[in-house]
Amino acid sequence: LFFKQNAHLYFKNYQDTLNIQTLTGHTSTVNTLTALSTTVFASGSNDKTIKIWRLNPKTVTYICTQTLTDHTDTVWTLTTLSPTTFASGSHDNTIKIWHLNPLTAAYIHHQTLEGHTYAVRIFASLSPTIFVSGSNKEIKIWHLKPETAIYTHHQTLTGHTDWVRTLTALNSTSFASGSHDNTIKIWHLNPETETYTNHQ
Repeated sequence: LFFKQNAHLYFKNYQDTLNIQTLTGHTSTVNTLTALSTTVFASGSNDKTIKIWRLNPKTVTYICTQTLTDHTDTVWTLTTLSPTTFASGSHDNTIKIWHLNPLTAAYIHHQTLEGHTYAVRIFASLSPTIFVSGSNKEIKIWHLKPETAIYTHHQTLTGHTDWVRTLTALNSTSFASGSHDNTIKIWHLNPETETYTNHQ
């Protein structure tokens, strides 16, 4: 179990709830975490970096094995897209896709997705090939092209009148968004057009 406070990460044991390790390395607030496997997770911070933490089986402690520095502003959100891929959203208005290099066990920058005009604050994975991102008043849908391993912008959803702060998949054809405008919107997939619409 992980939780974040200031620029530190704390690792707790479920059974005794004792803090068994404090992870340091970030120089500012830790905003987001995502598990990449049962022994690896990533953290994103106001210090503009993403850190990869791996469990050392000999010492049963986590160590930072990599620092990713491609973003130019705060990293707000991370999400795992597949066993070898994760995405990061930043105050620099971009989304970056990261792939695991199986030869080096290191994550490398694979793609930058642009289109948001404000900070990317939240993600939700809708399927193995689709994820959504939330920003100021809008949500973007991104589709993976398996033949190229490249994500492309598929649709922009509007309707919220303030920042989109949370997203979650509800089932295989629907997701929900929550906003600073005090509303939750439900979005349904139209199988004929392969686009999402707000279900009134």
